[in-house]
Amino acid sequence: MDQLYIWISILLTYFNRSLCAGVMAAVLCLLRPLVVRVITPQQRSFLWYILWVASLLGGIYFAASAFQILPVTVWDLLNVPPAEHGLHRGPAFLPAAYEGPGTYFLTLPGGSQVPVALTDGLCAALLLIYLAVAAALAWRMLRQTARLRRLGQAGVPLERREMEAAGSKEAEEVLIGETKAWTAPGLPASFVLSGKVYLQAELPQGRRALVLRHEFNHIALRHTLIKAYLCIHLVLFWWNPLVWLGYRYTCLDMELSCDAKTMEQLSPEERREYARTLTELGSGERLWDVPLAFGESDGARRVKAIVNWKPLTWQRRLLGLAAAALLLLFLGGPV
Repeated sequence: MDQLYIWISILLTYFNRSLCAGVMAAVLCLLRPLVVRVITPQQRSFLWYILWVASLLGGIYFAASAFQILPVTVWDLLNVPPAEHGLHRGPAFLPAAYEGPGTYFLTLPGGSQVPVALTDGLCAALLLIYLAVAAALAWRMLRQTARLRRLGQAGVPLERREMEAAGSKEAEEVLIGETKAWTAPGLPASFVLSGKVYLQAELPQGRRALVLRHEFNHIALRHTLIKAYLCIHLVLFWWNPLVWLGYRYTCLDMELSCDAKTMEQLSPEERREYARTLTELGSGERLWDVPLAFGESDGARRVKAIVNWKPLTWQRRLLGLAAAALLLLFLGGPV
């Protein structure tokens, strides 16, 4: 029975971490109209990375509370106290540990507590349901990833000279790592998967190099590795819609940061062609059921960002860093 209690306590730990991640994701989404005006796409991406690292590893992020510069944080507003015991070291909406049948308390936003009776049978059933859905989701992700990879590799490998035509330093570094690229008909979108690039065969020759450069930049920015890490959150926190919303905007900010990096490498004429290419490809499918892949999507938002793109000045970078630091302190909570 002690073994069951340990597993239920672990489940409660990740439920609490998922709720904390959901709160932080909700804050970033609610403040997004202001955040996108001040914080650069690359800086927003790092904000998301910190959130996801914190939500999985627990108390690391809440160490920000050691720097109590702001008079109030989001956790002060929610009035959710930190766990006093158990594996979780952040704000606890749910019991921090399960110690046998009895009455436990759920903390609601605002600090009010609701008693709930837990039994071994109820907790064991919840644990089984949670593990079954997580396993099914992980299996589907892997299955769809394998299917999409087979679809891409059924095409024609791209010649090295065409890959080198992407022309960026990042492309050269990627090629040294023996990265390969394929063109294949019938792909839902051009995408990167596990460090490999798959392009739609229908792409005009003149625009293929622009799309290829964008995909190489995804690899250079380590976006494929980061997205694989994010998939762990989708599997562990599958029941929380705010986590899925946060994942959605994390991917969007990674796309925008990749676009910004690509724009820095292009000439004015190439930038105009890049915007036209995105306009045409913007209707590409969002690969929700293959979260390990980056596809060409969110065309309207990305084209708008490219139209308004300007080279970053040091003042703009500094302003973004200051705003990001303040936002992190606002999201920091009790340890």
